[in-house]
Amino acid sequence: MTTLAWNRYGKARVRLVKVRREHDPHELIDLTLDVQLEGAFEPVYVDGENQRCVATDTMKNTVYAFARTDDIAHIELFAERLAAHFAKQPYVTRVRISATEHPWQRVSAGGHPHPHAFVQPGGERWTACVTCDGEGTHVSSGVTNLVLLKNHRLRVYRFFPRSIHDALGHNRPHPRDRGHRFMAISNGHA
Repeated sequence: MTTLAWNRYGKARVRLVKVRREHDPHELIDLTLDVQLEGAFEPVYVDGENQRCVATDTMKNTVYAFARTDDIAHIELFAERLAAHFAKQPYVTRVRISATEHPWQRVSAGGHPHPHAFVQPGGERWTACVTCDGEGTHVSSGVTNLVLLKNHRLRVYRFFPRSIHDALGHNRPHPRDRGHRFMAISNGHA
């Protein structure tokens, strides 16, 4: 007899672009979402019986349907509403919604922001992950692909013990005694 110990399935990379036209200038929301479900889906994998599973196209279409009526002011709240919806489905015991927001800025036209034209800035993205199960809902969010540069008054030396093998060098002056320094940070993620 075949048994399935643990399983998760879902729809990845659901791309959602929404234009808020209620005000002028318009606002642009651009998200990529992953929907993942866990539950009593053993018959789907073991016996080929699909009655228990939510179709992945239904997951995608549910995201679009919710977006039509939701203003998506915060991706965490939008992901929470989706998670609560999928958690109510039969046989589902845990839902995980991951969302990434792709920021857009207005194009400058004649020295002023254009009301209806946008450009994507750097690679930073706002992220959120919502998990919903019988114990409740957990939300974590953060920023990924953020590159930050600071070239003055960097106090990184306070956080690390000195060693003859560190990048600062045993015989080199201590960072507070040097003139220019910088540090770049990338890929902080919730």
